[in-house]
Amino acid sequence: NDGDIIWVNDYHLMLLPGLLRASGKIPPTTPIGFFMHVAFPSSEIFRCLSVRQHLLRGVLGADLVGFQTASYARHFRQTVHRILAYEALPKGIMVADGDGAAGEDKVGEDGQRARGRFVDVGVFPMGIDVGQLKLKKQEPEVKEWIQLLAQRYAGMKIVVGRDKLDEIQGVRHKI
Repeated sequence: NDGDIIWVNDYHLMLLPGLLRASGKIPPTTPIGFFMHVAFPSSEIFRCLSVRQHLLRGVLGADLVGFQTASYARHFRQTVHRILAYEALPKGIMVADGDGAAGEDKVGEDGQRARGRFVDVGVFPMGIDVGQLKLKKQEPEVKEWIQLLAQRYAGMKIVVGRDKLDEIQGVRHKI
């Protein structure tokens, strides 16, 4: 429906943004985002895949492609440039006109047809902001909790882990 946003997560769905874009079942203006939670390999490794072009075109069906680190984003941009020969810029990829991932031609503000479209590539690290944690640790209420826990568990060792509770994450082996 108009106004919907589609968000696709992780490597096993790399084809989905392109498939959605090409399906004709969503409005062409529907924003599609893709986030890859795992490392994106270098182009030297990625080019060994027989389906490399299909995977890259699938991801490029998204309007925004996100990665955990700047290195992963750089690997993606370089890989697209080397395998598909698209222009890779620091903030994204210029997808060629007429490519299956390009979507429909758009008319710019000047009335001219736009050639292709731009796919933003960003870095969105997930995890703990260490700087913010250090600041929080200095707050009086937090200091009080730290002191209370230190007294309660004096002489003991505490092991804390935060994991998804499913078999494939190796939680059983960790415990």
